[in-house]
Amino acid sequence: MKRIKFLTSVLAAAALLAACDNSQLGTQQGDGGSIRISFNVPEATRAAAQGNEAVVSDIQVLLFDGSDNLYKYYAFNSSEVTAKNATISNVLNGTYTAYVVANGPDLSEYNTKTAFLNSGIDLEEFNDPASGFIMEGSSEVSVNGSGVTDLSVAISRYVSRVVLRKVTNNLPVSYGSLTIERAFLSNAVNVQNIGGTLEPGSDPAHWYNKEGRKDEPTRDASHIIDGSTYTASFPGLTYAAMDQSLAKGTAWSGSKYFYAYPNSASTEPDGFKEPFAAQKSVLVIVGSFGGRTYYYPVVLRNGLARNTSYEVEATVTGAGSDDPNKPVTSGSLSVTVTVNDWLDGTSYTETF
Repeated sequence: MKRIKFLTSVLAAAALLAACDNSQLGTQQGDGGSIRISFNVPEATRAAAQGNEAVVSDIQVLLFDGSDNLYKYYAFNSSEVTAKNATISNVLNGTYTAYVVANGPDLSEYNTKTAFLNSGIDLEEFNDPASGFIMEGSSEVSVNGSGVTDLSVAISRYVSRVVLRKVTNNLPVSYGSLTIERAFLSNAVNVQNIGGTLEPGSDPAHWYNKEGRKDEPTRDASHIIDGSTYTASFPGLTYAAMDQSLAKGTAWSGSKYFYAYPNSASTEPDGFKEPFAAQKSVLVIVGSFGGRTYYYPVVLRNGLARNTSYEVEATVTGAGSDDPNKPVTSGSLSVTVTVNDWLDGTSYTETF
C-alpha cells in the first residue's frame, strides 16, 4: 500500500505528533456489537466511469469516537474488497464516525480525526487512469446491543474530470484545413487533503502546467507546453497528443480525459504573469493552419468541483490566441461545456 506524502513540513510535523502506536487501538473487549460495513461507487448515467475510474483495489476504514479519537482501524482483505463488505467485531456501544478510503495511502498511523483529515494526497501519487483513483466517503453509525449493525457508505473520487469530446472546423474556406495538434489542462491543482478542504493558494508547487508553460524552478514565458521539448507535468492526467487534420465543415469526435483536483479560484487567466497567482483552470486546444500555431483556451469559468465531469465541445471559427493562457477574441471559438455530477447525475450546460 502506498505511503503518504505530506504537503508541507508543517503538516508533516503535525501528523507525526498525532501519530502513535495504533497496534492496541480498537482491541477493547466487553459488551458490544459488530458493524457490517459495505461500500459502493455510485455512477450517474450521464457521466459514467471510463477505464479504471471506478476500480477499487484496497479499502481502509477508520472509526472515530465522539471525542474525535481513533477507536478502530480496519483494512479490508482482498476477498472483502471483492465482496464490497466486511464485518468489524468487538465494537463497544456508542456513536462513531466511519470513514471509508479506497486506493489511498496507509492511514493506520493516525489516532485523531484532525490529523487524518489534514493528511495530504498528491495528485500524481494516488490517481492513475491505469490503476484507479483515491476515493472517500463517511457516515455516522450507532452501535446498540450485541447484534450486527449494517452500514453502507458511498465513496467518491476527489478529482475533477475534463473531457474533450468534439472539435469542429468552421474556419473560412480560404484558411484551409485545421490540424488539432494536442490538448492539455493548465492551471491544474495537484494537492488536496483527505478532508477535501485544502485550498492550494498561489504556491507554485500546488499547480501543474501553470499558465500553459512547462513547470520549472524558473519559469520561462517562451516554454509553452508542446509535448516534446516542453512537456506537461504528469502527462497521463493532463496531456493528450491528437494530430487530427480537419477539412472545412468536418469534426473530430472522441474522448480525451484530463484530471485535476478541485479549483475554486476566481481570477481569470490573462497570459503569463510572474509571480504565478491562483487562477481558473483551462483546457487548451492547440491547432494549426496556414503554417502557424494557434491556441484555443477553454476557461472553466465556474471552477472545478470534486467528482464532477466537464465535457467540452468546441467549434473553431477564426484565428486563435498567441498565448495558451489568454482567451481568444470573440468570434474565433464557440464552446459548450456540459457539467455532470458523477454522484447524483445533476447536469447543466454552459455555452460561450
